[in-house]
Amino acid sequence: MISLVFFLVGMGTLFLAWVLYQQSQYFKSNVIEVQGRIVDIQIRKFSSSKTQRIVHRPIIHYVFQGKTWQYEAEYDVRQYNQNTDAFVRLHFKPEHPSLVRSEPDLRDGHILIFICLGLGLLFNGLGLHLIIDNFNDIKISLLDEKFFIGMGVIAIVMFFTLFWQRENLLWMFNLPNATKKWGLTDNAICLEQGSDHSI
Repeated sequence: MISLVFFLVGMGTLFLAWVLYQQSQYFKSNVIEVQGRIVDIQIRKFSSSKTQRIVHRPIIHYVFQGKTWQYEAEYDVRQYNQNTDAFVRLHFKPEHPSLVRSEPDLRDGHILIFICLGLGLLFNGLGLHLIIDNFNDIKISLLDEKFFIGMGVIAIVMFFTLFWQRENLLWMFNLPNATKKWGLTDNAICLEQGSDHSI
């Protein structure tokens, strides 16, 4: 039974890695990259049944097709040591000038893909090892000291890496305005009208 649990958990994390990879491909073609500037920092408080989380979100101004847009990014500037007047790069599709994503989120997405891929392979390996060990009575068992130590080290490294990225991972599952693509927000507003030329 435990072997099946390990295997299913591994398949689940591999599926999550695939979903994150598919989401990251959104930015591989026909993408506009614009430099924006942090003009203000908004403090947001999120309360749950037990805890309260405070996030310092950057308010970013950028220009697209002669129009100035204001965008509140959904990451914490403290994680990247950013302050007012700092420059960030924004990515979005030309048909959705208000559906944007900032550069720090892209970097975190790749880390999460690595974490999920590693955990998926680890749990799948453990599950398959236990299945083979149970059905074929192979002498190599999970209690073998070297095998146990090796798997333990991998599990500890992956666990602490996942714990380090826990806020970003939880944030991706709890977007207040969920979109079809994780990590994208459509909360930008147009501040002023301008000429029709693109920058």
